[in-house]
Amino acid sequence: MRHYTDGGKRCRFAYFLASCALVAGGVATEGALAQGGAPAADAPAIASDDIVVTARKRAESLQDVPISISAFSGQDLEDRQVGSIDRIAAFTPNLSFNPSASVSGSNSAAAIFIRGIGQGDFSLNADPGVGVYVDGVFYARSIGSVIDALDLERVEVLRGPQGTLFGRNTIGGAINLTSQRPGTSFGGKIEAATGTDNLVKLRGSVDLPLGEGLLTRISAMYANQDGYVRKVLTGDRLGDTNSFNIRGRLVATLADNVELDISADYARERENGAPLTLVDNNENGAFPAFHNAGVGAPCFPAPGSLQDPRCYNGQWLPSNPFVTYATGRTKSDLDAFGISGTLSVDLGDYLIKAITAYRKIDAQFGRDEDHSPIMIAETFNSPFKHRQFSQEIQFNGSAFDDALSWVTGLYYFEESGRDNDNVTFNLVALQSGGRIDNKSYAAFGEFDYRLAPGLTATLGLRYSKDIKHWAPDQFVKNSAIGIPPGTLVQPLTVARISTGEATPHAVLKYEAASNFTTYVSYARGFKSGGFSQRIFPQRPDIPSFQPEYATVYEGGFKFHTLDNVFRLNAALFHTDYKNMQVFVSPPGTPGTITANAARATIDGAEVELFLRPTPGLTLQGGIGYLDAGYKTLGAFVVGITPDSRLPYTPKWALNAALSYEHDAWSAGSLNARIDWSYTSATYTDAANTAALRQAGYHVVNANIGFRPAGSTVELYAAVQNLFDQTYFTGGYADLNDLGIAEAAFARPRNWTVGVKMQF
Repeated sequence: MRHYTDGGKRCRFAYFLASCALVAGGVATEGALAQGGAPAADAPAIASDDIVVTARKRAESLQDVPISISAFSGQDLEDRQVGSIDRIAAFTPNLSFNPSASVSGSNSAAAIFIRGIGQGDFSLNADPGVGVYVDGVFYARSIGSVIDALDLERVEVLRGPQGTLFGRNTIGGAINLTSQRPGTSFGGKIEAATGTDNLVKLRGSVDLPLGEGLLTRISAMYANQDGYVRKVLTGDRLGDTNSFNIRGRLVATLADNVELDISADYARERENGAPLTLVDNNENGAFPAFHNAGVGAPCFPAPGSLQDPRCYNGQWLPSNPFVTYATGRTKSDLDAFGISGTLSVDLGDYLIKAITAYRKIDAQFGRDEDHSPIMIAETFNSPFKHRQFSQEIQFNGSAFDDALSWVTGLYYFEESGRDNDNVTFNLVALQSGGRIDNKSYAAFGEFDYRLAPGLTATLGLRYSKDIKHWAPDQFVKNSAIGIPPGTLVQPLTVARISTGEATPHAVLKYEAASNFTTYVSYARGFKSGGFSQRIFPQRPDIPSFQPEYATVYEGGFKFHTLDNVFRLNAALFHTDYKNMQVFVSPPGTPGTITANAARATIDGAEVELFLRPTPGLTLQGGIGYLDAGYKTLGAFVVGITPDSRLPYTPKWALNAALSYEHDAWSAGSLNARIDWSYTSATYTDAANTAALRQAGYHVVNANIGFRPAGSTVELYAAVQNLFDQTYFTGGYADLNDLGIAEAAFARPRNWTVGVKMQF
């Protein structure tokens, strides 16, 4: 299968694009150009206490960007005790982020939804609906996308389709992370902490200038913490942490207007598995019923004996949500490596920027779905391998005394991957996996034109071409129902699908005053088609599905006082979500497959507030509202009715934070913070399984820190989930066949104490 190992073509293409960038005159990096995107000479005048974002690939004040966006500085994340980016969902309106997609068993499988659109599956054939970007590089797979908040300058959450500038599969939105730029002098910081469940956390970063125009920064973090879901029959604990991360960045000024920015990162995780536990089971499901009938009395007829451990029934449902009776193999291992380079030249009114990146992931993960010592259903993915290469070239600039500005570019992306998904049931054991080989090409442009003082129109368009190959490697290993070992589940061949889509974006923005902006916008995004991977019984074909689309109409305003002590931002939107990729079971075909067979509408709003009434006292808050429902369902859709609610779409998501800093004492300075969030009832599966309905819940976190006068050392203490709320963030159910429903619960109340030092 030559197209999976064609490294020569890959290298030649990379060298070709790099040569084009050099001939074009180079490009300027984000850090060299006022933190991102527009030529330095044309960078807007941004107040020092404004939040600077690069959501439109140029440096702008948060208050000037005509989109619904939440932005958090690295210091803000540190103040909130955010260890990994999934935690930002608690204070970001209309964002849901499950760090362990329940169907995987991995602690690093992101299931992200923004405004009710996302993806809960980790498989190589399931593209994310929310794009994750780090320093301009797209992370193509959910595995490895739960990123530690290590040395970040800021995090931006862009809501709604970002189909013009970000492009790939950002139908729901994008999470844009920017790492810290190296400093010009030697210095750094270190942190050590301990806490609940034998927590050990060590983190540090250091700036190492190597000479004139040559800056480096190295950051590293180690974390180890026991799990909080007990496998009572084996003694293991799920939901543990055992990870190491390191990131290095080198910025070289090659000339007055030329810069090279190179980053490399590595992450290693060796953990017991996601914190999954059983929340419902059904002994009349096909697989449990087969097992119980085989044992006979006292396990048959249902429910059988609740005291005989040979029977699969309600005896394996724990009364404690942090307990499981699973004895099967559970694991969450990950090795992720990436390197990227940005080459730059600032040409005054013009800027050309090229980002070249390569990433790879090697992982193993698995779970015991039935959560019992009985073999009903287990999965184990080994190996899971993924490689990606991307090249983006941007040409940005302005003309006519800045009345016209633009961001244009070309984008190339390719990925290959292999997933050996080993599935073991009591009826049959099979390998359900295969290989992908995908390529994507795009050309994009977005133009701003000042129609009149304060009135600006934006028009953007991106054309994307996706070509996907899927080679199933799926066969029966053994069977209790007469299927011969070696029987193919899907044909041993390569299937191909090609998609070309244009995604437009239009905005009309009006600045009624220097501190008040309103806008209306239209945006369209798509998520690529693909192939059905999880199939049983066997089929003679490889079923495919087409892209799904979201069209969003949005209006909003942004207001701030001139002294920036008060900000109020709000947006209203309507989403037309069509050609949705859902499960269907057409007559005459075995099992279920994915097809485009549903349409929904999602209406909603976001409000965010910032207030600093007195020096040192800060109040922040946010409101997210969603009203979502299916409008049409195609024939043979499985598990969804017109009354079903979309998964991960709570009607209300509220948050508030109060922080206070006092530095007038002779003994030193004190800072304290309390964060509250509320999420209303939501389902974590499309079928709205009753056991996977998470009722509304409140979470409160608090922390306090003290820095002695004249010292660079800070002592702190923090409590997460202060009132010990029990809630889950994701789940999976198959009560009819496998007879199970499982959920991933959040860690109960936990505390941390630590020390930080700057040097």
